[in-house]
Amino acid sequence: MKRKEVQKNRSDLIITYWLWPTRRQTKLHRIRITLEIGISCFINLLQHSENEIPEKRDH
Repeated sequence: MKRKEVQKNRSDLIITYWLWPTRRQTKLHRIRITLEIGISCFINLLQHSENEIPEKRDH
């Protein structure tokens, strides 16, 4: 039981580490957010390009 509680506490620490970064970690946190936004935008661009390809073939 104690080992499971320790693992749970570690996961909670990791979550708080990302959600509430210290002053030293703010830069890493910002980089992580920008990466997530960039990846999501890149995926959206890929989805739009995939949708546009058959339209170009029809023309």
